[in-house]
Amino acid sequence: MPTYQILLSVSTLQNLVRYKQELQSNTIKPGCYLQKQTDSLVKGGTKIENVTTEQFLQLLLSTKKIICFAESEIVGDGTDWNRSELEILGDISVAMAVKVFDNGVWGVYEKRFKAHEPPIAATLLFTPGPLLHGNNFRGPTPDFENIFERGQIDQTKYSKLIKHRLLPVLLYASETAKSEGKKALVVLPGIGCGAFAGRFCGKMGEFLNKALQALLEENEAHLTNIACVRFDPFAECQDFERIIHGVKYRVRRNIGPLGKPQLCRVDDYEESDNEFRDCTLYKVVAWDHASLPGNDYYAGSRSTDDGVTAAATDSMRVITGVEGRYSEGHYLPPEGYHTWKGVATKLESKLVVDENVMVAAHDGTLVHLKDISLV
Repeated sequence: MPTYQILLSVSTLQNLVRYKQELQSNTIKPGCYLQKQTDSLVKGGTKIENVTTEQFLQLLLSTKKIICFAESEIVGDGTDWNRSELEILGDISVAMAVKVFDNGVWGVYEKRFKAHEPPIAATLLFTPGPLLHGNNFRGPTPDFENIFERGQIDQTKYSKLIKHRLLPVLLYASETAKSEGKKALVVLPGIGCGAFAGRFCGKMGEFLNKALQALLEENEAHLTNIACVRFDPFAECQDFERIIHGVKYRVRRNIGPLGKPQLCRVDDYEESDNEFRDCTLYKVVAWDHASLPGNDYYAGSRSTDDGVTAAATDSMRVITGVEGRYSEGHYLPPEGYHTWKGVATKLESKLVVDENVMVAAHDGTLVHLKDISLV
């Protein structure tokens, strides 16, 4: 059984079930990659109408590539994935407990780079940001269509999209920290504010800032075990702080005077004595719609939030089941492999669905998929 959890909202689950029904009735054609998965199923004697929701989610997640840069590779017209598939994949997150070997500074030769000796514990929350642009995409992306209206980005629609993606993640942080007798310190970058933003790059930080505050305002009763949400928009926005229903919400630009890397020890984020002494670290990772967690680090590249996080932690072990070793800013594969892509390719690594799917229900609780009723 995998040691990570797959997180999604009940709205995303409904979209998944609806899409399966559309395939069954032949009202829509699957993308090429999902078609290959369903063809294999049929050859094995199983019809798609007999597939459970959990099994169908497995089929869809199995279409993910080891490495895929959504903003430059995805076409989205069915020759790889179709629009329905990409919309669902974008709304799915993965949570995993890891060892953290350094503080997540992008360049290992930068002055701020610091190795953790011994390693610290943290939970990574891989979540795709809104994909608003694709070099090869045929037409507007699904995320763009969901938030764009009357010639501009609609804040309300954008906030709704962010809620679908981040509420399951924040619920998971709050509930798992509580189970350990602690509170959650959540740090997150500007997901979807970089290459994903296309012509809106440099302008999305404030949209995300407002969406995060709205998310905390609207879910007072369900996020009581989060001590702080620390948003790093890099160079966008202004440093800012407010208390939202007991949760410290902080905007701390990476380039600002209070800027910190995203994988520090908990006490390094303190701005008053011992304010996070009972906290455990959760880091939201800017993930891609169609890759495995870690993405570019499978090729050995410590760049992008995804790749840096994978290089600085043992998330590769969590995904592949193979132990590596950390050396000078890189969690290295075992002897005989130059990169983790070689390991993942040999083992045919993929995200596995096996009683590890948690759904954010309408009442603000996290529920196992098997216990959810959509009636």
